[in-house]
Amino acid sequence: VSTSDTNWFNCANWENFRVPDEDTDVYVGTGTATAAISATATFSDLYLDIAKSKNLTISGSKVEIVNNINNVLEVYGDLLIDTGGALDMNGGGATDGHIRLYGDWTNNAGNIAFDEGQGTVTFTGTTPQIISNVTPEGTETFGNLILNNNFDTSVSNNIIAKGNLTINTGRTLTITADDYAEVTNSVFNNGTFNILNDGSLIQVNDAAAPNTGSINYERKATVKLYDYVYWSSPTINYNMSGINSHSRYYWDAQDPNANGSQGDWLPASGNMENGRGYIFRVPNSYATTSSPDNLTANFTGVPFNGIKNMEVKRGDLASATDSDWNLIGNPYPSAIDVVSTAGFLDYNTNLE
Repeated sequence: VSTSDTNWFNCANWENFRVPDEDTDVYVGTGTATAAISATATFSDLYLDIAKSKNLTISGSKVEIVNNINNVLEVYGDLLIDTGGALDMNGGGATDGHIRLYGDWTNNAGNIAFDEGQGTVTFTGTTPQIISNVTPEGTETFGNLILNNNFDTSVSNNIIAKGNLTINTGRTLTITADDYAEVTNSVFNNGTFNILNDGSLIQVNDAAAPNTGSINYERKATVKLYDYVYWSSPTINYNMSGINSHSRYYWDAQDPNANGSQGDWLPASGNMENGRGYIFRVPNSYATTSSPDNLTANFTGVPFNGIKNMEVKRGDLASATDSDWNLIGNPYPSAIDVVSTAGFLDYNTNLE
C-alpha cells in the first residue's frame, strides 16, 4: 500500500497500480495511510464494491471498514494483525462493515488492536479455522459473528460476540468441555449447535431478542443403581421423558406428607419448568451398586435467556421441619458464577 490517499479501491495506492484481488497477498505496513473500505468510494463500483485479498497482514498501520454492512472485505487466506497494526470496524453507529474470512484469524497485538464496533465477521472456510489466543481475553472479541463453517472450540478457540451469533444452515458449532461461547445478544441457530458436558453458552443481555433454533446441551453424571441426579433444564419446554430414568420428582414445600407435616416429593412429568430443580432416579438397568456409570441427558430446545424469578415457598405448620427446603435449578446453558463480585452468593446474602 502507498500513501496516495485512504481509498482501498484507488489503484494509485497499490504496487503496480493494481487493486488486490483474491490471489494477492496484502501488507498494510508502517508508513502507509489507513486503508479505508467503503462501498460508496470512488472506483468501488469497478470491483462490485467488495475489497479482496489473499492473505492480509496489518502491521504498523490500519485498515478501516465502518458504518455500513455493505462495506465488505473478503480475505481468502489468513488475516493477521501484527505489532502496531489496527483493524477498525467501529464507526459509532448502529451498523458497521463486514469481513468474510476463509482462513485463520491471528491477532498478535492484543484485543485492543481490533475495534469490533457493530461490525460483522463471517467465518466461511472449508477447513477448520483458528482464532489465535489474544491477550487479555484469551480469544478475539468480535461484534456480530456468523459461522458459515463447522466450528469446534477445542480446535478453533472460544467465542466472544458482543452482538449476535448466527450459525448458518448445514453448519455445526460444538462447544467442548471447559470451553465457552459468550454472546451479548442473541443466538440464531439455523444449523446444529452442540454444547458438550462442562461446556457453556453465556448470554449477557437479558432483554435481547429471543433466541431461535435448538441447541443440544449434554450433561453427564457418574451414578450407581438407586442414585438420584438433580437436574434443571437450560432449554425452553424440554420434555423430561427424554431423560432415561426410573422415576422423576419435584419438591413441594407446602404439600402435606405422610408424617402429618408439610414438604413432599411429587411425581413429575411433561415439560420441565426453567428454574425448577428435579430429581431423576437411575434406571433399573444400572444393575449393581459397585459399578458407577455415566447417566447422560441431552437437553434439546431453544436456549433459555433472560431473568427468571422463582417463588421460594415455606410451609405454615410449626411442626413442618421439612417445609423450609426448596429445590431450584440453573435455567441457563452455562455454569453460574458463584463467588466473584456480583456472583450468585453476593446476590443472595442476608436472606432468611
